[in-house]
Amino acid sequence: MDIAKRTSFGAIIVSTRELVSHIDEQATKLCNGSKYICFKLYGEINSATLREDIDKGADIFVTTPERFYEVIDKGYLKIDNLRYAIFEEFDRLLSDLDIEKTIDILNQIRSFSLNSRKNLIICKELSTELQKNFERIRRKNLFITRNNKKNVFGRNILHTIV
Repeated sequence: MDIAKRTSFGAIIVSTRELVSHIDEQATKLCNGSKYICFKLYGEINSATLREDIDKGADIFVTTPERFYEVIDKGYLKIDNLRYAIFEEFDRLLSDLDIEKTIDILNQIRSFSLNSRKNLIICKELSTELQKNFERIRRKNLFITRNNKKNVFGRNILHTIV
């Protein structure tokens, strides 16, 4: 197998299998007709099928943290060329999931130069407890800002951009 074929440039890491499926469906529509291929990684996908999908050379993957950690740890997927990392519902990733595993995933991704990668962390709210956890992994060149404007779709949504 050609390792170069198994490198992806975009990762979207989300908290649930349902969100993986939904985002993958939308990303696949956006990629349709282009040279880019998107695939999804979550726990219920057969390992052999998953390996075949990865070996086809998908450019963008949508995954849960557990599955992401597993495919990286087993060497199924290389992230050397990862240029975009998006963490959707980051507040849930820090509160619902094993914080140590989330930190380990972030550390693997951070091992590559920030100059060649763009990071987007999206979260609905960042409580004091979550901020303390986030401080353990936040880099000096990240910042937190809030958009206090009313959202048309959810009047009480406060956007936190990290």
